[in-house]
Amino acid sequence: MNAAHPLLPDPATLALDSLRVSGGVILFAVHTTLPRALCPFCACAAHRVHSRYQRALLDLPWQGNTVRVAVTCRKFFCDNRECPRRVFAEPLPQVAARYSRKTVRLLDALRELVYLAGGEAAARIARAFGLLVSPDALLDHVKQAPVVEPPTPRVLGVDDFAFRRGRRYGTILVDLEQRRPVGLLPDREPQTVAAWLQGHPGVEVISRDRGATYIEGASKGAPSAVQVADRWHLLKNLGDALERLLTRHHQSLRDAAAATQLPQEDWPPTPLRAPQSTPASPCHITDTPMTDKNHRKERRLARFEQIKCLLQEGHSQREVARRTGHSRNTIRKVAQCEALPDIAVRLRRLHKLGPYVSHLRRRWQEGTYNATGLHKATGLHKEIVALGFCGNVSAVQRFVQPWRDNPGRRLNGINGRHPPPLALTPRQCSWLLTNLDHPRVTDERRGFLGRLSERCPAIAAAQHLALAFCRLVRERRASELAAWLEQVAQSEVAELQAFARSLAQDRKAVEAGLSLVWSNGQVEGQVNRLKTLKRQMYGRASFELLRARVLPSRLAMSTAAMA
Repeated sequence: MNAAHPLLPDPATLALDSLRVSGGVILFAVHTTLPRALCPFCACAAHRVHSRYQRALLDLPWQGNTVRVAVTCRKFFCDNRECPRRVFAEPLPQVAARYSRKTVRLLDALRELVYLAGGEAAARIARAFGLLVSPDALLDHVKQAPVVEPPTPRVLGVDDFAFRRGRRYGTILVDLEQRRPVGLLPDREPQTVAAWLQGHPGVEVISRDRGATYIEGASKGAPSAVQVADRWHLLKNLGDALERLLTRHHQSLRDAAAATQLPQEDWPPTPLRAPQSTPASPCHITDTPMTDKNHRKERRLARFEQIKCLLQEGHSQREVARRTGHSRNTIRKVAQCEALPDIAVRLRRLHKLGPYVSHLRRRWQEGTYNATGLHKATGLHKEIVALGFCGNVSAVQRFVQPWRDNPGRRLNGINGRHPPPLALTPRQCSWLLTNLDHPRVTDERRGFLGRLSERCPAIAAAQHLALAFCRLVRERRASELAAWLEQVAQSEVAELQAFARSLAQDRKAVEAGLSLVWSNGQVEGQVNRLKTLKRQMYGRASFELLRARVLPSRLAMSTAAMA
């Protein structure tokens, strides 16, 4: 037998007496061979045998057959007169734990299976290999397993994850050099993070986001460690500052969208035929929808003016939130706006048939495929495929169906009505300001940004500073950070000035993030894995079980060490 995969659980301790196969079960009869045993109470060696008994153990299956091991064990006399135990059973730590009915190697395999697949899936897999184990028993094995503490990492990544989004959060700690999690904390309080760091001395570098929680926890727990601000979070904070700026100047967004020049070739299209008159509907159409819309707008305007009035009187945002009953985020957004913002409208996605609308309309009006009284979408599909269309014929069929049902109907959306103005939300526009070279940015949106910059010099200045900061981060120019902070301080963009002040307060970590290679990218990947495991357990498992499945098991760590 291969020494790495022996036939018996522990060949140094056991000797084979017989082997029998019956009904899909392989039975090994073995006995122990050690000449003495150590008393578990006083650790004295014992030689005198008191009696013998048998232990029935379940071992790893073989070729789908269940393997059982009948071990003939011994009981020894303890000759130490000071020991309270006179007779003890022979311990077999490498074979099976006390009172266990499974071998150690089988328990290790089952636990590793639960770590990877979960209780229900692991039970089904074990059943396929000839092991009848319930999911609850597998989960109990994992909970009873000793906690394996990974070695303290030199470079640590810290981030939070949600137990329930917006309500309860935890913290994951990742070894960025070994690329594996080393700790899971039940919350994200600074004291919890600091306590973990104090209990694991030796961390030299800590990569984190820019939240105050982890800044305080890292400073208290490992004051000598180098803190690294994650570069993605730097760009995310910049985008949030731009979004706040655009929210304050939302009127400029509407003005730039209203001035958008649309191509006149396809908009609006001419009707294909004279519209047919239809009898008036006998139903009485009320103006209730419009009235409700007006009432909602009046309520929003009254709330906006109330909050503005309280802020102008000198009350704090916290006090205004308490008086009005609105959240502090709502008060903050109203404080940033100069006028009542419009309700965001979801923009329609560009239809893939958009470039071929003129050709389809012209061919439809010619009636080329109307030999049998019906226009043939298949012929039109073949023509636009030759022009570069890569969609299915069903897309053309759905597109021309309104023309068949109502020949006088104008095209809807891209099918003929004047499309809505190119109004972007503040979040969409904040992305657009720093990604002008992206392939998804069309010429219409570039023109929109040009008109927006003409109408609002503050947005133009913010775009110039934002692009400079993006180059600074992406090209790791830590030496240029001081000059950029000075430029922002001299500008008149309040949102970027607040962002620059936060960078100055965390300047050492920001400069380390721009000069060192470490980031939270690996941590985000581990958070994604954690979310997958959490959803596999449907929120019913305890934190201890989640921690056991997230952290590397003893078998995985030993395998990695051998590799």
